[in-house]
Amino acid sequence: MRLFILLQLLLLTIYPLHAQVGTYEETVEVKEITSDIELLWEALNTYHPGLYLHRSEQELLEVKNNLLASIDKPMSRGEWFLKLSRFTHEIRCGHTYPNPYNQPGRWILSIYQEPVLLPFTFTLIDQHMVVTESFIPEIEKGDVVRSIGGYKVYSMIDALTPYVKGGG
Repeated sequence: MRLFILLQLLLLTIYPLHAQVGTYEETVEVKEITSDIELLWEALNTYHPGLYLHRSEQELLEVKNNLLASIDKPMSRGEWFLKLSRFTHEIRCGHTYPNPYNQPGRWILSIYQEPVLLPFTFTLIDQHMVVTESFIPEIEKGDVVRSIGGYKVYSMIDALTPYVKGGG
């Protein structure tokens, strides 16, 4: 009888946990995003010592308002992460950027659905991608990559720059 009661208690404890996992949404609602933006703005203005070091208050307020205006429908966590990355890039402080690894594992998985990796490491020198280490024999250290998948490297650099951290 004790075992039966113990099993029932265990079942009652585990079932709600299982139900919580099933209710997780991959999309973020507009209200949740706009609330996050306002909270982030307040935190930045309260705690970020160099917030206006490279941009004026008016400039960053305009960037924030543009971000708010762009939130017109629910979006995936990945889309929200990209918008947030672009916003923090505008602060022009290399220490200010969203880090998904500070979030629960499900956030990381929803942001990085598929790993997109190059078979080499590189450094950028004047809009040129110079290979610093290669993991395949067709590409050697020192090679200059001009295009990837038909896309010119300089175009990719211009398109991706707003999503990476960097200082003034």
